[in-house]
Amino acid sequence: MRLTEDQLARLLEALPRHPDHPASPHINSADFRGATLLGPANFEGAIFSGDAWFGEAQFSADARLGGTYFSYAGFFRARFSG
Repeated sequence: MRLTEDQLARLLEALPRHPDHPASPHINSADFRGATLLGPANFEGAIFSGDAWFGEAQFSADARLGGTYFSYAGFFRARFSG
């Protein structure tokens, strides 16, 4: 899977909001293993209530995770070039 910055933003915008934090996208679980994230990967403020897998994902720019809550996040062998 390849996601541009705009595609990721649209994906997060389409998610339901967390009931206690209406501004935050709520993600039960996510599997980005092997994904290529083109441009800044802006997950700031997202709430992952289940597992988030980023193993072997390639980040071509910044991974913005400020204020992001993970129940569990795996970044095994992920590559960051930004």
